[in-house]
Amino acid sequence: MYGKLYDTIFGSSIMEEDVEIRYIWMCMLAVADRDGFVDQTIPALARRFNIAEDLMNKSIEIFLSPDPSSRTQDHAGKRLEPIRESFGWKIINYEKYRDMKNEDERREYMKTYMRTYRKSLKKPPVNNCKQQLTKLAYTDTDTDTDTEVLIAQSDDTHGVSEDEIFLTISLNDNSEYPITKTQVKEFQKLYPSVVIEQAFRDIKGWNLSNPKRRKTKSGILRHINSWLSKEQNKGRVTNGEKEKVW
Repeated sequence: MYGKLYDTIFGSSIMEEDVEIRYIWMCMLAVADRDGFVDQTIPALARRFNIAEDLMNKSIEIFLSPDPSSRTQDHAGKRLEPIRESFGWKIINYEKYRDMKNEDERREYMKTYMRTYRKSLKKPPVNNCKQQLTKLAYTDTDTDTDTEVLIAQSDDTHGVSEDEIFLTISLNDNSEYPITKTQVKEFQKLYPSVVIEQAFRDIKGWNLSNPKRRKTKSGILRHINSWLSKEQNKGRVTNGEKEKVW
């Protein structure tokens, strides 16, 4: 387990505590599960953090107490809330920082992806044709019928095979931007709470229905990332059905 720390912690009132208390707080952040629960006894935590039990007890009391210097006063500045009378605690506001971390990671991934994508645009075209029309057969999921469409394969596709293309999204210049099956898998890892394949169909449908608001080749990935990020924040998926995140 690990917990990502933000530099804002150095401006937090936790830094006014003794160094041992600060150390224990950072350990608590590291061992918490994805929802911020630390469901272990004080002796177990003391052994895990390699500290005395009385110091662990003292720290828990501090974390459960109101802190008037805290920047977050939703719970009177408390850092923990008990989940049962004997042991086990939940880190207050853990989800806020967890989601901030995930959003930062997705944003960083997209920066890297876009850098790689822009570099690929500088590669020489596969052939001398500036653009060619290729027939692509696909099955319409709504009608279960096979349909043939013409896909404009520009230089930026770099010879992506038809079998690798999941679908295409219309751009503002009326060309089609291909989404590959590999990209679908990558986005599914980034947005685990989204039914990615259906989300891409929704994006395709939106762009078909809004021709004046379609994106450019350089802006389409930003459009996709923004769409999927909003879907991710709406909730998670269990067995193909959306479930409200508590």
